[in-house]
Amino acid sequence: MESSLISNDHVSEVLLKVGDQDEFLHWVRNEHPDWNVKAMGHLLYKVSGLTPSSWKVLQSAHNMINYIDRADRVAREETVLGDFDQSVNRVTSVQSLFPDLNGDGLTLSIKEKPFNVNDLDLRGRIKLNEQFDEPATPHATFMATLSAGAGNTSSFARGAAWASMVTTSDFNRLLPDEGESLLNLEVTVQNHSYGVGLENYYGIESSEYDRECLENPSILHVFSSGNQGMGTPTTGTYAGLPGWANLTGQFKVSKNTLSVGSSDRFGRVVSMSSRGPAHDGRVKPELIAFGDAGSSEAAAVVSGISLLVQQDYKTLYGELPDAALVKSILLTGAQDTGRPHVDYET
Repeated sequence: MESSLISNDHVSEVLLKVGDQDEFLHWVRNEHPDWNVKAMGHLLYKVSGLTPSSWKVLQSAHNMINYIDRADRVAREETVLGDFDQSVNRVTSVQSLFPDLNGDGLTLSIKEKPFNVNDLDLRGRIKLNEQFDEPATPHATFMATLSAGAGNTSSFARGAAWASMVTTSDFNRLLPDEGESLLNLEVTVQNHSYGVGLENYYGIESSEYDRECLENPSILHVFSSGNQGMGTPTTGTYAGLPGWANLTGQFKVSKNTLSVGSSDRFGRVVSMSSRGPAHDGRVKPELIAFGDAGSSEAAAVVSGISLLVQQDYKTLYGELPDAALVKSILLTGAQDTGRPHVDYET
């Protein structure tokens, strides 16, 4: 059995990945009926109501439990809202030179809290679902506008994929959305501009995002790297090194997704932008984009640009490209900045 960096014996709630769900549930019902067990996905369970003694029992149940991970984190938005200049990432040039390249026929999902369904730059292109039952937030509306705003209220409110459809998903669930639900909404890109604090390990959420990417290869997940670039990790391979390995969420070190840091308008990484490497030395973030108010902005504009890559490919070949190909196009087509060649900042 593997375990995340949990070391506190007084953890009251955990996320488990089990090997045999029938065996696990039978064991809980008969030997630990006081535990509160909630199914979270395929072979995934959240268990709460744990005591120090039950925590030790979980650790010893290696024949049934494959992985124990954290479950008590809360997602937080990762930007300070402000003005945004799409010309820095050459989005306005694309819109001028290729006016038909606008995201038409594709759908973007903004995973955090709902955006404003009455926003003039988004109205008429929203796919409603049950997640819109909560109040809208300015942050989510800004992310949707950066990615896919129509520019009705201002030229600065035109996103990269200004003709795409837009929908929402709740970041209260840190695990990935079920692929079937995203496919039903025809989502091809999902933006994740949030974090939970410094985490640099490969856990259940990382593994589940990689699994979802393999099972649904046309959906690209774009994460903000975080705004803790000067932070110092306290656990893991790079513990105690200030300014290293400070991505804000273990889901961001997943291998098949894309993590995006933030730059100023001159292409220089901003000090707040979270850096890599991942726990195993892999490059994170894979690229940076303009977002001097935070990596949320950078991720949102890359999400919009990703839709344009998908649309162009589909126009040429009649089908969607795999997310791995879109990711490769973005990385190989980006301008090198910062240290020459590959580094853990840009």
